[in-house]
Amino acid sequence: MNTFNFIGSIASIIGLVISAFLIYFTKGAKKAAQEAKELVYGKNILFELREIKKYVDQSHAEIEKRFRHSSMLLLNESFDRINYFKTKWARELQGRGNISFIAKELSTALENVDSFGLGDLQDEEKRRLLIAIHKITQYLNEELGFFERRLSREN
Repeated sequence: MNTFNFIGSIASIIGLVISAFLIYFTKGAKKAAQEAKELVYGKNILFELREIKKYVDQSHAEIEKRFRHSSMLLLNESFDRINYFKTKWARELQGRGNISFIAKELSTALENVDSFGLGDLQDEEKRRLLIAIHKITQYLNEELGFFERRLSREN
């Protein structure tokens, strides 16, 4: 009977050691999976911010040409994208007030373009819109820089 107890005790110890190793490696795998997830999120956030900036830059060019309709379409697309971006990445953007500011400024720019009526943009309209677009671009660049730095630290 003692032999069976001894073998049972050895088997229990071996099982305990194996369990400890499995727990250790599982925690490491979980951490690696979390890091990979954050890396993918970071790349997706950067991609979407760059797309939004592309539309804002295109609207800037259209405002320079005084084209109301095309600048309004591009600003509207930028506004839609930033609001979708805010909703989609709400958890990752906690504490990033610039995104809300960008959405507010885009909304104001859209209202300004819409309120001026039909026809090409006049000098004062163009100046006000270019100032707003410049602010938006600055904040987008800050956000891009923040997420690029964060992504480079995670690599």
